[in-house]
Amino acid sequence: MLVAPRAAQASLLTNGSNFVELASNANSPAWQNVTTAAGEACRLSGCFSPRIGVAAASNDIDVFWNGLKLSTLGGSGTGRSAHDWNKFSFTVIGTGADVLRFSAAGLSDSLRGSLDNVSLNSSPEPGSLALALTAQGAAGA
Repeated sequence: MLVAPRAAQASLLTNGSNFVELASNANSPAWQNVTTAAGEACRLSGCFSPRIGVAAASNDIDVFWNGLKLSTLGGSGTGRSAHDWNKFSFTVIGTGADVLRFSAAGLSDSLRGSLDNVSLNSSPEPGSLALALTAQGAAGA
């Protein structure tokens, strides 16, 4: 596996000074083991852009949480002269020891879509948040 961090002009990014492309001579994955609280709802989010000048068939990236495919991120970069960043967001449930994986899924031609600003944050369920706010109000906080 080879993950290629790519430096770019700040105007091409959604955050920071680098973005990631899953690059190698064949489709490749990138993954990270993460520690969560068992049963905890988390928000997985980030941005995806098709590679500039590359057809849709080469840009697909699959998103997995603990082996379960959440989605395929994709699109065409044909005719584009700049990145077209699209936000993605999923709610995932932690098990305590989880695996987040992105896997190149398009044509195996060493050209890929790009990822930027990927994050995983605790995401209280709406009912829990309302209950917490009600409890705070009752306690005079």
